[in-house]
Amino acid sequence: MSVRSHMSAGDLFHISILGRPFKPVAFGLALVMVILIVVNIFDTGRLGDSWAGDVVAILGGISLLALVGGWWAKSQHMAEVGLLFAGSTLVMRGLFTMFTAWPDQSEWFSYSLAVIAWGAYLLERMDPHRMEPGE
Repeated sequence: MSVRSHMSAGDLFHISILGRPFKPVAFGLALVMVILIVVNIFDTGRLGDSWAGDVVAILGGISLLALVGGWWAKSQHMAEVGLLFAGSTLVMRGLFTMFTAWPDQSEWFSYSLAVIAWGAYLLERMDPHRMEPGE
């Protein structure tokens, strides 16, 4: 079974790591989720010691698990769920930041990254070379 049977062709010049396609946007978003998890667990982020920071950490953890799990399991569907959760996490962070630390440029970075995450999701879904399992 090839990698292509479960993942889209949206990789970077067909570069693979451990037999799985390297997708730079998903990789970058996974790193963002790691950062959000760490700063919100240790209460060092913009949201400080608040329930909002805890929500962002939990959503970021779900996104990270789906992104990494989708990559590891070669599951296109799981990777797409990870992109959707990444965008949702970033919108929630932007909203929470807007209500607690406004005005702050941090919320605009969150919204911008959410657009990137959801744009990556749409590109994955619309990939003309997308192959579903079993094809």
